[in-house]
Amino acid sequence: MRLTILLFSEIVNLKQGSGIIYKMSSTDAAVKVYSTTWCAYCRMVREYLDKLGVAFKDIDIEQDPAAGQYIMSKTNSAGVPQIEIGEQVILGFDRPRIDAALKQNQLIN
Repeated sequence: MRLTILLFSEIVNLKQGSGIIYKMSSTDAAVKVYSTTWCAYCRMVREYLDKLGVAFKDIDIEQDPAAGQYIMSKTNSAGVPQIEIGEQVILGFDRPRIDAALKQNQLIN
C-alpha cells in the first residue's frame, strides 16, 4: 500500500490494487463549488449560495488540477460547476437539488 498526501484540501490518496480511494478530511467545508472562471453557471451557483448566506469553498479546477482530478474521479464527469454538499455531488446549477441537499445537511431551513 502507498500513502500519498496531496496539497488539495487534505485529500488522502490510498492506492490499493487497481483502485484509488479518496477520503476528505472532516475539517473540509460542508459545501464546495468546483468551478472555472469562465463558466457562467459557476458564477450563478456562487451568487445563489451567497444570496442564501451559505458558506462555501470555491475551487477553481484550472488553478488546482488535483481538485479537478478528485471531483472527476468521484463523479466520472468533467463538467462544471460541480457542487459538493456533504456526501452528495450535484452537476450543474440545479436549484431544486441544491436546495434539497442544503436542507438535508441542515445548512438552510
